[in-house]
Amino acid sequence: LVTETCVLHPKLNSDLLMAAALVHDIGKTGEFTYGAEIGLSERGRTLGHLQIGAELIGAARERAGLEAAERDALLSTVMCHHGTDALRLRNFPSAEAIALYRLNALDAQVKTALEHGLT
Repeated sequence: LVTETCVLHPKLNSDLLMAAALVHDIGKTGEFTYGAEIGLSERGRTLGHLQIGAELIGAARERAGLEAAERDALLSTVMCHHGTDALRLRNFPSAEAIALYRLNALDAQVKTALEHGLT
């Protein structure tokens, strides 16, 4: 989806959008507990996967060789993948953030439709 979106909109920063798509839910690794049953962790309950993911991305900045501006662009794109309401933002910070939000919503809605037998 990201690749095709970038073909349709070549002014998008394809590296940024692809990176954001790959890591947008990385915070879920700390949001849940894993074992015989999957549950919500204490950090997941209090912070949620957006904040946990932002911390992980921030911590990985140097190892990934990202400049501060690149990290901030990645963070702002990832943080908006559920929309701007939860973050109390008026507008999306970039076209890439809008694209990630819409692609994430499309994926979730299509998955739900297929699970309910719609074809």
